[in-house]
Amino acid sequence: MVTNWNRTDYELACSFDKDLALYKTQPYKRNAQPLPAPYPEDFNSPLLNFSTPFVDIRYRWGLELVAAEILDSVRDLTVSVLSSSLPYCKFSTSDILTKAHSIHSQLLTSYLPHSSNPTTETSLITATIHHAAIFYVTSITSLTPLSSLNSQSDFSPPTIQQRFQSALCAVPLSRWKQLPGIFLWILLVACPSCKYDPIGWFIKGQLSVTAVSMSVEDFDLARSCLDGFWRVGAWVRNSAACQLRLDPFNN
Repeated sequence: MVTNWNRTDYELACSFDKDLALYKTQPYKRNAQPLPAPYPEDFNSPLLNFSTPFVDIRYRWGLELVAAEILDSVRDLTVSVLSSSLPYCKFSTSDILTKAHSIHSQLLTSYLPHSSNPTTETSLITATIHHAAIFYVTSITSLTPLSSLNSQSDFSPPTIQQRFQSALCAVPLSRWKQLPGIFLWILLVACPSCKYDPIGWFIKGQLSVTAVSMSVEDFDLARSCLDGFWRVGAWVRNSAACQLRLDPFNN
C-alpha cells in the first residue's frame, strides 16, 4: 500500500505541478532517488541518466534520427537540472537557462521533423517527441510551470497543444508500449495542460497505466522517472519564485 501511495503521490504532483502531498516529511523528498544500475534498456528515458545515447539505439526502436537527437538533448538538459541541487555542482541557474535556450533554438531549426503533416507511425512518434520537447524546454526557458503554458498564445489550441495531443493519440498504444520510458515522459509533459475532456481523460489515464506497468517491472526505476520529472518542475517553480523576489517589478 505504501508503494502505491508513493507512486500516486508523484503522479498527482507531476500532473498538477504541485508539491508532494502524502510524503512531505519523508527523506526522499529532500534527496533524489538513486538510479538503479544497470536498468533494462527498454526503459531508457530522457528522465534517466543512461550511458548509451538514444542515437546509438534508434534502429532497435525504429526511431528517426531527429527524434533520437531530441531525446538526447532533453536528457542532457534534465541531468543538468537534477545535478544543480547536488553539492559542488558546476551548473548554475544561468548555465541551465543558457543550455535550455540553445536546445529550444535547435527545436525550431535543426531539430524539425521531416514531415510537417505526419501520417506514418514513425513520423507521428517523431512529431509527438518534438512537441513534447517544445513544451518541456519552453517551461524551463521561461520558468513557467507546464500547467501555465496554456496562458501563452503560442500554446493555445488549435496550435501546438492540439497538434501535440493529436500526434500522441494517433500512435497505437501497442507501439507506445514498446517505448515505455519515452512514453512516460511524453505523458508527464502532456498531463499538466490537459483539459477535462475525453482526450485529457485518456492521457491522464494512460499516465497511471504506464506508471503502474513500469512499477510492476521495476518499482525503483519507475519512481526514479517520476521523481526526476517532479524535481525538474520543482526547479522551475523555485527558480521563478527566486526571480520574482530578486526583481519583482519585471514580473
